[in-house]
Amino acid sequence: MSADRQMTAITAAEFEKVCARGSLHEAEPARGIGRELTYRDGPARQVVVHFGADDSEQYVRDVTDRILALEDAWLLVPRHGSVGDLGLLHDPSDAAAIRFAAAERADLAHYLCTRPVGLDAVSADLYALSESATILLTWDHHTADDGLSVQFQHVSDATKLLATLNELGTELELFYVDRVPSQDGGG
Repeated sequence: MSADRQMTAITAAEFEKVCARGSLHEAEPARGIGRELTYRDGPARQVVVHFGADDSEQYVRDVTDRILALEDAWLLVPRHGSVGDLGLLHDPSDAAAIRFAAAERADLAHYLCTRPVGLDAVSADLYALSESATILLTWDHHTADDGLSVQFQHVSDATKLLATLNELGTELELFYVDRVPSQDGGG
């Protein structure tokens, strides 16, 4: 991590506000599946990027950089364990997430790209949530086999990512949801 890092702890109350803003649901602790994050109505689009065994570290980093470039600030959220277990903050005592500002996106990309993604690495399951809560990146033990999942609330963000990943020649899948407009005229 860079010497001038300014990562900040996000409290549980602050994180709840972000989740409410983005219509995100956090799994109940009683379910025993960790801190699973999902969009209440599902994402409008989901892009899944597949990495091959022969893909270079630089290629994985390039893909990650392009995803994180979609928004200035990101929140790093562990699915299992605590923020303190990540070893990134000096005092993580009341932290529910870590905020990475625009100047720290490279640090976040490096951290994500150096995490294990094998099926035996459940403790490494992480979410990177855009500060607007409209993009959810899942970096977990399924990534190696099932791909890196990026969920979007706005089609325009998915379109931007698809265009830039196309430039790299990335192997990916696109999933979409045809949402029925709500009765109050919202989307």
